[in-house]
Order: sequence, then structure tokens, then C-alpha cells
Amino acid sequence: MRPRLKRAVLLVLLACDCEPMPEEAMISAVGLSVRPSEPTDGDIAEAVRDCEAEGYITGATDDFTREKTWTLTLKGTHKARQLR
Repeated sequence: MRPRLKRAVLLVLLACDCEPMPEEAMISAVGLSVRPSEPTDGDIAEAVRDCEAEGYITGATDDFTREKTWTLTLKGTHKARQLR
């Protein structure tokens, strides 16, 4: 399931046209995109960590609101376009 979740992470972020996506929204969108499977938030979080460790995505935390957002790196954009 993890490869499918990693693919979903990249495609969900690609659909945002390189705009940062709030973490909660991304987790919900990834979960919906792999239906009928029902991954846990922990499963999705592991896939997100894998994508970040592999250099496909990057996250930033807002100092004021403490909200984390995610976006594709150049490498991630390239890979996501290949996956479409």
C-alpha cells in the first residue's frame, strides 16, 4: 500500500499547481484518492515522510499559526508528471 500512497501524495500536490497545501487537507485528499482502501492517518504520514526523505516534497511550518504546509520539489514535480 505504501507505493500507492506515495504516488497519491505526489499527484495530490501536483493538482495544487505547486501551491503549498495544508497538511490536514493533504492527508484527507490522499485518503480519498486511494479509495476503496482506507489507509490510516499513520499510513499516510509514513508515505509523506518517505516522499520527504526521498526529496520529492518539502514541508514548512508557519511560525505564527504552527500550520504545516507541503509542496512538491522540482524532483517531485518531475516524478508526479511521469505518474499522471
